[in-house]
Amino acid sequence: MNYERMRLAMERVGLLLEVRLHSEDRDFGEYIYQKVEHDLDILEEQITVLDTLIDLWQLQEF
Repeated sequence: MNYERMRLAMERVGLLLEVRLHSEDRDFGEYIYQKVEHDLDILEEQITVLDTLIDLWQLQEF
């Protein structure tokens, strides 16, 4: 689990979404998605790892 990669990806996604909120350009959504697609992939990968770790921890508890 790489918390630093996950934190940076979340920061970038958050900053770009903040920019999107204040933009008058409605076509900006596609641009935002292109910029955060890699960050979303990182988050998805890390969340999958976290889910697996939680499942393993729960199995140990039984």
